[in-house]
Parts: sequence; structure tokens; C-alpha cells
Amino acid sequence: MSSWRVGKTGTGKTLTISYFLNLLSQMCQARSIPMRHLRLDLSTPRPCFRALNDLACLLNASKRYKKGISLDELMLRIEQALKDYRGYLILFVDEVDHVRRDSDTFFTFLVRRLPQAIPARLILVFASNRLDWPDHLDPRVKSFLKMNELIFKP
Repeated sequence: MSSWRVGKTGTGKTLTISYFLNLLSQMCQARSIPMRHLRLDLSTPRPCFRALNDLACLLNASKRYKKGISLDELMLRIEQALKDYRGYLILFVDEVDHVRRDSDTFFTFLVRRLPQAIPARLILVFASNRLDWPDHLDPRVKSFLKMNELIFKP
């Protein structure tokens, strides 16, 4: 499952989504439903390598690398870190349009490979300031997403 949120800077996307995820986490905890959420902050433009490395660091699956490790190795480390988690995993990718190089590789990993490699139920939430962000996705990735759109008006 995936959803995406778009709106201009300062409309409250990050705050709203973060508040909702914290509230949902409390509700799940009260009902003994295993749920975990992560926020991958891409507020500055970066290549796929850096985005994956940041995600691996969030999961304590890697240290910060500048180079010297393959994309596939980072993906394997992320999968390994999540191999035993069986609950709901919500990955909130903030400023998702800031993945500059190899963005198709990044999205293919998130929407195709990762859900098949881990037992968790993965929910992806993407936020962007660019209203046309989905128009730039690889058609194969876009068709795989079951996207729900919410636009934050100024």
C-alpha cells in the first residue's frame, strides 16, 4: 500500500503525517498490534546511494558510507535488518522527489523488492512539494503503486 501527499512548503505535510503516525502507533500499542514507523528525511537532494544508506542507518543496519559499498549491499542490509519483523512497517519518505540519481532504482527497491523480501506489512507514505512528482516516475513503478493522493492546500 502506498500514499503520497503533495503541497507547497509550509502547508503542514510533515507535521500532519508525523502526528498521525505517532497517534496510530499509540493506538496500535494499546491493542497489542505490532507497528513501527520510520521517517526517512530527504530534505536535501541526494542520490539513491545516500537515500538507501540513510534508510539503512535508521534501521541500524549500516554506518554512514561515502562510497565503497554497492547499492545491492545496502539493499541486502536493509532486508536483513527487517527479516524478523512481522508487524506493520510504515515508511514515511519526506521530500521523496529529492532522490536525484538512480531514483528508479530507489523506488523499485521500495515498492517491488522490499515488500517481497520481508515478512512485515509495508506501508509507504511519500510526501513532496512538487505537485507533478508522480508524473516523473517510471511507468512500471507507478503502475505497481496503489496510490492514494492527498493535496495540502496553502
